[in-house]
Amino acid sequence: MPASSSSPPLRVGLVLFPNVTQLDVTGPYEIFARMPSTRVHLLAATLAPVRSAHGLTIVPDATFDTSPALDVICVPGGPGVDRAMEDQALLRFLQTRASRARYVTSVSTGALVLGAAGLLHGYRATTHWLSLDLLPLFGAHPVEERIVIDRNRITAGGVTAGLDFGLIMASHVCDATVGQEIQLMLEYNPAPPYQSGSPSVAAPDLVRRIVWTRQRAQSDRRTIARQAAGRLNQVTSGAISLFNPFSAHDTLAGFAESAGDADGMAIDELAPGTTLIVNTRNSQYRLVMLVEPQLALVQGGAMFPEPTMVRIDGATAGGSALKKGWILVGFEIEMWLGSVRIRSTTVRSVRIESVPPLEECEGVQVRH
Repeated sequence: MPASSSSPPLRVGLVLFPNVTQLDVTGPYEIFARMPSTRVHLLAATLAPVRSAHGLTIVPDATFDTSPALDVICVPGGPGVDRAMEDQALLRFLQTRASRARYVTSVSTGALVLGAAGLLHGYRATTHWLSLDLLPLFGAHPVEERIVIDRNRITAGGVTAGLDFGLIMASHVCDATVGQEIQLMLEYNPAPPYQSGSPSVAAPDLVRRIVWTRQRAQSDRRTIARQAAGRLNQVTSGAISLFNPFSAHDTLAGFAESAGDADGMAIDELAPGTTLIVNTRNSQYRLVMLVEPQLALVQGGAMFPEPTMVRIDGATAGGSALKKGWILVGFEIEMWLGSVRIRSTTVRSVRIESVPPLEECEGVQVRH
């Protein structure tokens, strides 16, 4: 319902941090600022101007210490989320204010910061498609949708989803008429020149190129997210127990000699360069693990006559992930390009063909 003229203004806080994606901020800001009886605050650690990822400078009007009480908290995304996930002052601010806010929200990879603050555990959520698989590290349930609403948590997907998010917020805190009026005034009537705005519609080679060029950055982000999740002690153990893979061997190389009868292995922990042979119901695949966890070069079967980079999600049954990042005999292995599943088939056996000469690879987890 619209706020009455006598009711206090709705207070919205948009969090700023260095290397934020400016459209994650300015898109929702434009909509919030047009909502009746609403005050929008730009919040940062200090009042110093904040430089966005591509150089636009934004000036905060309040600090985390001087921020007024907030009805809506919104965390944007961008390259700066890597440091933001480790920014204890920012995380404490979110944790403190979230319990008193009506809505706790994010745009794009801002969801990872909410996750690092422990605010998405047990919630359905979305984020930019390249980082969607990081949400379970924080106990969130990833959903491949543009906007996800779960109780008072509202998360938006990629950068431009911030506009849709803002309009949805206008409808929630005011009414649908307000949202429609703002949309019309903005003449928000998308007609993109290309059908490449989502990995589900973009050409596979384009998706593959984007994934490849972001491989190192996403690997670094995964490491930071895991560390942040570890600090929260929120990583769930999963339904499948873990066992010591080296009960009879001192090293992974020793295990590889007799790994043909293994029931499964955690591909998240395999060192880059490790080669697996996976036999499925109809085909045999050779997988070479890449730098980014769960990314692999796959060759085999009718679909992959040449090596192709895919993301591997193992251990699924009936569409539900039992243990993401594992390949388990008797369960399905899924191969993805971006957020598009291109192959799903049941694993009959899995073995290690070769391992890189790295000491770190000896920590791989294998289940008997």
